[in-house]
Amino acid sequence: MNLNLTQTQTVGLVMTPEIRQAISLLQYSTTDLWEYLEEQALENPVLTIDEVPAAPNSTGSKINKTMPSNPVEYFAAYEKGWREKLVDQVNWLEVEEDLKEISRFLLLNLDEQGYLRITIEEIAGHLSFSKEKIEQALQLIKKLEPCGLGCFTMQEYLLYQLNKKYPEDQWMYDVVSNHLNDLAERRWSKIAKQAGVSTGRIQSVFAVLKTLQPHPLTGIYGETTSYLTPDLMVKKEQGAFKLTYIPSIASSVRMDPSIADLSVGSPQAQPYVDNCYKQASWLIRSLEQRKETILKVAEVIIEKQTTFLEGGSLRPMTLKEVAEKINMHESTVSRAVANKAIQTPLGVYELKFFFSSALSKDQEDTVSASHVKSLIKGLIDEEDKKRPVSDQKLADQLKNDSEIMISRRTVAKYREAMGILSSSKRKE
Repeated sequence: MNLNLTQTQTVGLVMTPEIRQAISLLQYSTTDLWEYLEEQALENPVLTIDEVPAAPNSTGSKINKTMPSNPVEYFAAYEKGWREKLVDQVNWLEVEEDLKEISRFLLLNLDEQGYLRITIEEIAGHLSFSKEKIEQALQLIKKLEPCGLGCFTMQEYLLYQLNKKYPEDQWMYDVVSNHLNDLAERRWSKIAKQAGVSTGRIQSVFAVLKTLQPHPLTGIYGETTSYLTPDLMVKKEQGAFKLTYIPSIASSVRMDPSIADLSVGSPQAQPYVDNCYKQASWLIRSLEQRKETILKVAEVIIEKQTTFLEGGSLRPMTLKEVAEKINMHESTVSRAVANKAIQTPLGVYELKFFFSSALSKDQEDTVSASHVKSLIKGLIDEEDKKRPVSDQKLADQLKNDSEIMISRRTVAKYREAMGILSSSKRKE
């Protein structure tokens, strides 16, 4: 056995900091890109950001140039979360400080729906207060806006709402207390038999439950504001759709040549200035490449989805299909559409909205999954609520009416993705 030291030459891709930067820039949104470039301009004296030129609006006129060009300046510098807003309500209450302290602790332990997922005993173990004091604070936060915060279960919250809206209807309160699961499954006969009343009366209780909120934070503090700034604009001109890149900070970044004069005669400063110019040059090239990639992807999208832009439905389109069209990797296309939006005659859409898998319609044609979802929703909206259509019947209707071949399991998957209940739970 001989031990020899040999040298071989191979070719490989090294993930340099510059390549990582280019990948990151591609998937940044407009707002994130602005913040990143402003940070780079502060660190690199060579980089200069000019004022972004005004972009034409839908009427063809120019936006007032006195307005801030930085999209971040249009957004709130800081938005309070729903917990902070609730804590503010507690701080304004005229109650003893002990109750405020306990109430703040309870609010910080609510889940995203407004329910309290720890017991009174666990709370007492964390705080040096009696269970009676904790119960008092719990009743206090239930009176905040929105009402009912701090309930332990959905059943408790539904009962809280019933007691608040129908304080004299103890019978309905008892039905929900003892038969909530059967009500959810629409077992009218079973509940009516146990309660000794007609099924119609039980159905009236269910009708009341449908008017109640499922959890305290429904539609109030549950979602934070999401800002969407379009990167592209498409308009129909002379019968064809024209795609334009909206001017942004990326097109206003340049290098300041005067900085080089500062290093003249200073051997210590020269390497630093050279490195700054190198980094700035790479950044500008990466920004230009980002723009070209986004435009290439968007052009394929517009070409493929012309029918949708004219008021029709989406055509099936995948990342792989676009990648092959522009001779790029699928992951590059994925990054290019991430966090990007386009302004169309129909409104502003995220680029990823236009991608949808294909389903068989007949031997030669296909339709998009999003189009099939809209057809399913339409069929369910038109159904007889007393005799809802099953998933299998929906699949049969799609086959007979639209020549779309789809299985019952796929119908169920799409229905659940749209938040639509099964036929047994849709029955009224």
